[in-house]
Amino acid sequence: MADEEKRTDDGTEVENRWSCPRGLAGRGRLRQSLMETALLTCLAHGPAHGYRLIELVEDMVGGQTRVDPGSVYRVLRALEEDGGVVSTWEEQTSGPSRRTYELTERGRLLLAQWAEFLERRVQALAALAEMARSALAVATEKGAAPTEWDRVLD
Repeated sequence: MADEEKRTDDGTEVENRWSCPRGLAGRGRLRQSLMETALLTCLAHGPAHGYRLIELVEDMVGGQTRVDPGSVYRVLRALEEDGGVVSTWEEQTSGPSRRTYELTERGRLLLAQWAEFLERRVQALAALAEMARSALAVATEKGAAPTEWDRVLD
């Protein structure tokens, strides 16, 4: 179900507790939203250039997903267009110039919103996992034969 903007009778916007920061909700957006959160988290520690950010994000996800450099730069570009980061070019004594990214105040606010959003999702997923385990326990107590799902969830 898509998140909808809701307003009170006086026109005040009501926060939808499932609203995704920057409107990245929807299919195919999970990876982009996690990338955005990871990049903002890295930049909260200080400025960094693109290649270093790729390394930091790879370390952060611990090999759980592949970090596509093209995706990193697309997300950084979108964050810069929205005012979440600023970039500057650094001249190098050897090799090409490199772009260094820095978090803005708007980016810090966005990171705080992402943290809150992800915490709510984690809580909802943990509750769902607990309900699933309870349902399996009840089924097992009633003598239901174990299923493949029982083995997966153990």
